[in-house]
Amino acid sequence: MKSILKLTIMSMLFCAGCDDDYFKRMTPVKPVSELPVFTKQENEIEIADSFKGTDPTMVLGAIVERTNGQVNSFVNFLKDDGKIEKKAVSELAFRDFVENSLVADAEWLTFLKGQLNDSIRAEVTVTEVSNASIGISSIDKDKLQAFAQTIAQDKRDDYGVVIAYRDFVVSASFFKEQAIEGNVSGYGAKIGGKWFGKNEGLSADHRVIAVWSPLPFVIENVSSSDRTISAASLTALTNKALKDGKIRISPLDRQRQFRLRTRP
Repeated sequence: MKSILKLTIMSMLFCAGCDDDYFKRMTPVKPVSELPVFTKQENEIEIADSFKGTDPTMVLGAIVERTNGQVNSFVNFLKDDGKIEKKAVSELAFRDFVENSLVADAEWLTFLKGQLNDSIRAEVTVTEVSNASIGISSIDKDKLQAFAQTIAQDKRDDYGVVIAYRDFVVSASFFKEQAIEGNVSGYGAKIGGKWFGKNEGLSADHRVIAVWSPLPFVIENVSSSDRTISAASLTALTNKALKDGKIRISPLDRQRQFRLRTRP
C-alpha cells in the first residue's frame, strides 16, 4: 500500500517590500490536487468522519466490515474496564497549499467547505498528535465469540477488530489575494501569478486512522491459554504476524476511507 510518512514542503515565502520585478522572478507555489495516503500498512484505514469533539477511543474494539467500508462502533468488544494505552506524539505528516477543488473531494478537508474561493487559498497542515492501543486482556472473549458464531466461517476474513488508532489534527491557514501595486510585502505565496498574503483565519479538525486485526486472528489469540499471549499487545502480535506472513490481508478493490457507524 502506498504510504507517506512525512511530507514537509515549505511553500510559504517571506517578502518584505519586494518590488514588482522581484515578484515576477519568484518561483510560484503549485497547490497540490491530492492529499497523500496517511496509512502506513495494510491493516490501517482512514475514517472519513470528523472526531472534533468526539473521543476517538470509541473506535477501540469496534468491528470493521471491509466489504461495505464501515467501522461499527455499536458492535464493540472492548471490556468496560479494558485498559487503553495512550501516547502523545507530534509528527508532521503533511504541509502544503491545496487546490480549492480538493476540498470537495477529500473527506478530511470537508471542514473547509464554503470557506475558500478564487481570492482565498488554504495551506493545510496534518499532524499526528496521539495514538492508542489495547491488549488482548481488554477484549471481551465471550462477546467476541458470540459475534463470530453469527458469521459464516468463510466470511470471517471480511471482518476485523479495531485494536489501535492514530489521532490527527488537520488545520488550515488562510491566505487572501492582495493587489500588486509596485511592490508586495508580508508573509505569503505567489500562486498562479497572484500574491496571496497570510490572513488571520485558522480552521482545524480531528481525524483518525484505525488500526485493525483480522477477526479470526483476534479470536485465536483471545482464546489462547498462553499467559504470554494474554498479556501481549494486540498491535505487536498483529504486526509480527503480518511481518512473518502469518496474516495476509487482501487489498481493497480501490483505495477508500471508511465510514463510522454508531447505531444499528
